[in-house]
Amino acid sequence: MVTRRRFLCAAAAGAAMLSRMSNVLAATFDLIVKGGRVIDPSLGIDAVRDVAVAGGRIAAVEENIAADATETIDARGKIVVPGLVDIHSHAARTKEGPPLCLLDGVTGYVDAGSFGADGIDQGAANVKAGPNLGRLLINIARTGVAPGGELHDLSRADVSLARRAAPLRATATSSSASRRGCRTTSPTPATSKRSGAPRKRPLPSICR
Repeated sequence: MVTRRRFLCAAAAGAAMLSRMSNVLAATFDLIVKGGRVIDPSLGIDAVRDVAVAGGRIAAVEENIAADATETIDARGKIVVPGLVDIHSHAARTKEGPPLCLLDGVTGYVDAGSFGADGIDQGAANVKAGPNLGRLLINIARTGVAPGGELHDLSRADVSLARRAAPLRATATSSSASRRGCRTTSPTPATSKRSGAPRKRPLPSICR
């Protein structure tokens, strides 16, 4: 026999369940990337999927996400991947380099010696001004990368000067780097200054 108390308890439980289901169905995301080929080796995914983003983080990766979103990107015919890391670039050579990398889906990069001690200030400024995260390695040639090869003339090599330059640049940029989630490291003989490394799983990049 169903008593009044049991009936009210069952009704309340059912209402709560329906409420939770409604909240899930009406979930709103900041961004949904629809219909792209998602490739993520860390999750073993290589398939057409939708990717939802909320609060700056990936919230869902599903075959079809029907929820509402503030912005929707049609990624059909494109590849959607976690932010790429270019471990050997010369993106910091110009201030336009880092933004150009980002257009190719590169959210983190290492500049492998575009600048030596003579020009490292400009390289550090280019890294700090960029929209993505970068590490800047000092070239032992004080000129940095040069046409024809900077070390074909060994008189350009000055390890001591590179070592002296690195702590000064690291001190000048450490506060800015820490605000961006980056870090600077103590110099080593070959790579004296590093600024900025991606620490969190990046948002997806969409490539042609």
